[in-house]
Amino acid sequence: MKKRRVAVFSFGTRGDVLPVAVVADSLARADRSASITFITHEAHRDLETRLARSGVAFVGVSAPPVLPGRTAASSEAEIGHSSGASEDDDRQLREALEMELREECLTAMDSVMGAADDAEGNAVIFNFFALEGWHLAELYRVPCTVLAPYVVPYSAPSSFERRFRAAHPLLYRRLQEAAPGEVGWKEVMHWMWPLFTDRWAEWRLHRLHLSACPLTDPVTDLPLVYEWPQAPHLLYGFSSQVVECPAYWPSSISVCGFWFTPLEWDVAPEVNPGLSVVQAKPKSLKGPASFRGAPLDLVVRQSCLVTETLQHGSTKKRSYKPPVKLGHFLSEHKFDESENKDDRPIFLGFSSTGNMGFLERPGSMLKVLKAVLEATDSSAILFTAGHPPLDLEVTELCDENLSTQYLEAEQKRNLLQEGLCCFNGRLFCYSGSVPYLWLLPHCSVAIHHGGSGTTAACLRAGTPQIICPFVLDQFYWAERMTWLRVAPQSLTPQLLMPDMSSSENFHDAVKVISAAIREARSVEMKLCASSLSVKLEGEDGTSVAVSILRTLLCK
Repeated sequence: MKKRRVAVFSFGTRGDVLPVAVVADSLARADRSASITFITHEAHRDLETRLARSGVAFVGVSAPPVLPGRTAASSEAEIGHSSGASEDDDRQLREALEMELREECLTAMDSVMGAADDAEGNAVIFNFFALEGWHLAELYRVPCTVLAPYVVPYSAPSSFERRFRAAHPLLYRRLQEAAPGEVGWKEVMHWMWPLFTDRWAEWRLHRLHLSACPLTDPVTDLPLVYEWPQAPHLLYGFSSQVVECPAYWPSSISVCGFWFTPLEWDVAPEVNPGLSVVQAKPKSLKGPASFRGAPLDLVVRQSCLVTETLQHGSTKKRSYKPPVKLGHFLSEHKFDESENKDDRPIFLGFSSTGNMGFLERPGSMLKVLKAVLEATDSSAILFTAGHPPLDLEVTELCDENLSTQYLEAEQKRNLLQEGLCCFNGRLFCYSGSVPYLWLLPHCSVAIHHGGSGTTAACLRAGTPQIICPFVLDQFYWAERMTWLRVAPQSLTPQLLMPDMSSSENFHDAVKVISAAIREARSVEMKLCASSLSVKLEGEDGTSVAVSILRTLLCK
């Protein structure tokens, strides 16, 4: 029997790509009649082995996850420093990389789909940073679906509708008059508007031999008459318990629940008996009212998540063995039941924001962090994500005095992969990765950038958050977490990395961040985080997404 072919295009940082990979993996396990190919950046090649276990093929494209210069303007606006590169050079480099990426996408699509007359049952899936998928689906005349772990990270310019109506009056009217289920103006304004911008016109016209403007005839430039498409389904990978889903959203949208990375993707076979299983949640707890007057130890136990994953449709509790030094640090900083004292460390992680050019003053951040830990009598775990400037600053400040040793930079980075302590043992720094769903229950607070994956992991673990957003949807998550009372007011990059030329900036940063930590550790905020975690525990967003996709593929 001929297998249906599914091309999954997923571009962006690891946080953008990983949730889509999880869904693709689960879809392949659930539907053996589909041959699935996952197309993403070579930088994410480590996913190949994991995906291969479920039969998903991997195709890497050479473009980097973040195009050089893409964040330069944002970084300058947020932090007040120029990147030093000319805008023209950045633009030319971006255009060259985009054209190369599109050619590689076309080659990958040709390889996956095969003969043009053999398209029945085939499909394309893509995320918001891989809009090439829409155009290639049109070229191959196959349906497409969007997977997004976060709300649309961009909105149409205020002048878009006016300009669109002036340039394409007949198409605008056709979109406004679309029948239920068809592509309509709601879809365009919600997420599809970038497809109609000039950046795609030349590629569509001269390389794909399509009309310059989607949904129009390539000869007459008039709206399609006989082949007006159905609206692509947009599957959101977050929970309606967390994100408000207004009634005016298009009916083509489905909110599935979070797409968490299964712990077995990172689990080592060995078991650490001291830090393997955390307390199970009392089944009788239903929400914030259940915690009124609750002692601190109950709140902490409630926030500790049983580490479990879904595999082949069944729930499996798994144990994870952390890196030796990290495990030792956590064993020395934990909740003391005898004294009812929460000494769990603060987690700090900013994922790929460093490589995106946003952590411009890592030394300043570490100095503020040292003062904050002293002011709040806290310990902390810092994940550097292998960002070289931050790694260098850590090795200069660590307790082992590596700066006085004759070690090459590479040797110092290797030590960071095992873990280094700074500030008289208060701060543990690590450049590797650890499953958040395992780590976060061992932490009292998480300070992070507001990426969708980190935010979701904190919510599921019941860990209060402090967010310092830098770009795109991070601002939304920061605002939303504050509204849900699981995070205080968000920080700004200027507070996290103040200009040290002024002592006032430094003292203000220490004061504000210390106050945020105290608020995040308050009983009220812990209760809110724990209550929301209970609600999310019963959801399985990945299974919902797979069920919808299987229905769509069988149409």
